[in-house]
Amino acid sequence: MNQFVMIGHVDSGKSTISGHLLYQCQYLSEHEMEMLTKQAKEDKMETWKYARILDEYEEERLRGKTMDYNKIQFTYNNHDFVLIDTPGHKQFIRAMLQGVSSEPSSSLIACLVISMAKGEFESGFEKGQTKEHLKLVRAIGITNLIILINKMDLINWDQNIFNEYVTILMSFVRKLRFKNIKIIPVSGYQGIGLISKDNMPNWYNGNCLIDEILTMTKSLTIANESINLKCCQFPANIQILYCPTIISRGYSFVLHIGSKELNATIESMKDKIFIKEGEMAVCNILLPYESELTTKRFIMRNGDETIGYGIIN
Repeated sequence: MNQFVMIGHVDSGKSTISGHLLYQCQYLSEHEMEMLTKQAKEDKMETWKYARILDEYEEERLRGKTMDYNKIQFTYNNHDFVLIDTPGHKQFIRAMLQGVSSEPSSSLIACLVISMAKGEFESGFEKGQTKEHLKLVRAIGITNLIILINKMDLINWDQNIFNEYVTILMSFVRKLRFKNIKIIPVSGYQGIGLISKDNMPNWYNGNCLIDEILTMTKSLTIANESINLKCCQFPANIQILYCPTIISRGYSFVLHIGSKELNATIESMKDKIFIKEGEMAVCNILLPYESELTTKRFIMRNGDETIGYGIIN
């Protein structure tokens, strides 16, 4: 099964890419698409017509924003796919987490959507959810990343502008140590670069989105990380991603593990007094009550920020 999750800052075009991809893969009929287009025109939101393929709730259609994750199975050229569309607004980060956690991380490809519309890259990268979403999918164990540079039609497919923003983005992405990264210029609204290379620029020599998903899936190794651990205190390997402070004994945070959110504290560290950005350590983590944990990978969050991840020994 080819499984991928769409992530990225709000208004980057995740749902439009997802919806247009589904339309091109004949997930819905021409009649159904005509009805959605007509409704979008009546609501004066014609540019959101493809996004509406995924909007399950009336409030999402009225606001033009995804509020919950949506999982869709479809078939194209005799290949089966699972598409997970997630919300990009900070307000709905829990729904985003549920979406990226809904399938095993070892079999999931993350598709980060970046907008080339004026000011939207800066909004997402500097103050928005671009970095946070990258940290979350890496923390949850996803190691394969496709970066979709969207709305390329708004900059006339300019390679120099493309390269400029890719350089800025990759200065951050490389720190997260994804195993496999591919970058694809696309136009979600025009449907360019999704299922074929038709109308893509001559300077781009990689795959379209659907072909890259197929290629990456072939290289995935499915790992079984399930355990059944019931304890108040357990040893764990912790990798700190980006933390605003030095972490030491007594540090408290929210531990996201599977569908659970638990308040946790670092009780002690092995061979270390503190952990700083980019470091790893073996720690004992204290939970406030007994909890049955069915996975050994967890995410550490403090407030609105992902600070690291860990694996239970």
